[in-house]
Amino acid sequence: MDYSTLTEIYENVTDHEGIDPRDLYDEEELGHCEVIPDIATIKTWKFWLSGVLTVLTGSLGLTGNTISLWILCKRSMRNIFNMLLITLCFADTIFIISNLAQTPRFLAQDLSILRSFYPVIDTGIQLGLALSVFLTIVITIERHQSVCDPLHYEARIQSRGERRLALMYFIPSLVIAIVVNIPRIIAKCSIGTSLQSSPWFIRFTVLYQIVHPITTTGLIPVLLLSILNYRINKKIPRTMFTSSRRRAKDFNLARLCTILVVVFLVLNLPRLLIGMYEISRIGIILNCYDKGLKYYTPTWQWCMDSVANYLVVINSSINFVIYCLAGSQFRSQLAKSFKVFRFMSADSPVLQNSGRCTTPTIAIHTSISGLRNSSMNLNGLDTTIIKGCNAPTTPCSLVETSFVVSKGGYARSNSLCVPKPVNI
Repeated sequence: MDYSTLTEIYENVTDHEGIDPRDLYDEEELGHCEVIPDIATIKTWKFWLSGVLTVLTGSLGLTGNTISLWILCKRSMRNIFNMLLITLCFADTIFIISNLAQTPRFLAQDLSILRSFYPVIDTGIQLGLALSVFLTIVITIERHQSVCDPLHYEARIQSRGERRLALMYFIPSLVIAIVVNIPRIIAKCSIGTSLQSSPWFIRFTVLYQIVHPITTTGLIPVLLLSILNYRINKKIPRTMFTSSRRRAKDFNLARLCTILVVVFLVLNLPRLLIGMYEISRIGIILNCYDKGLKYYTPTWQWCMDSVANYLVVINSSINFVIYCLAGSQFRSQLAKSFKVFRFMSADSPVLQNSGRCTTPTIAIHTSISGLRNSSMNLNGLDTTIIKGCNAPTTPCSLVETSFVVSKGGYARSNSLCVPKPVNI
């Protein structure tokens, strides 16, 4: 259900509190029209979900998004996927701040100084939500291209550069988010206020709900994200031992993208279901307005809408947790930035310093005769004395240098560079 429509209905219901329209109209004529919901129940649900819990969740979400932006903006994290995650953090931050700005009205603290800003706040909510949804789609498209068509993807990076490609993904999402919300922006301006009593404008507003947000931020994203992620996961091998380092990184980023999408679908599904129910009631709503009557949202739908909106707030606030749980490179960078959070990194201590081996090489200066006089029993076989770790000139996880004594009494060394585990 559209949030701004709910806000307008809520204000209308509050203005008519205590009036029973059935004293003015026949029961048969009213039907589903002019049925005022339970105001007390609505206020209670709004107080806890749109007020208290939104303040707590939104505050944690702002903190997490701020930390995420700090980590993702580091030079070592620079790639197209992380650049798009940065834009997603900005969109989620706009959505969270806008929701926090309107919480006073649900906490029985409807400050008069904020009333003039409510149209701007509502516009921020709708723009932030739409931009967040569209960016989730383009992030999935980017991973789909990387996993399913890697040659073309690499060619685009080489010809256009990562930053330019990231802008090519972001700018269309921003433009579409603004365009689909133009009717809502007009409705909040002075022109829209004067059109509220116009029957054709009311009819257009109701019918436009089918286009936005139901289709643009509901049906299309769910179908598109489901198809793309199915194709992505079919391309990801169960084991990455046979994959190159570059491909393994793309697969790991794709898994992170899949988790983001699954969380998005689960937390946005109630919003979509309520929107679908509202579409099914459009005929009844227009019938009421044709009779010159008003249609009010049922009490249960108000309550479920509060739940749906709160789940969307959670979706915008939980990305930091997902990055920490599913992104090993993000964890590693976070651990380096906050030494006290080293336990969050699942990497080996050898890998903590820029992905290079830093354990000092242990040099052995001894003689063959000294070894023969030791307690070691050679038994005519090659015997390993010690293994050390050098600091290589190329990134690797470990260089093992084995000093051995052969049967003939000559010492030799063998070095092995183990490829560095892929982080995301």
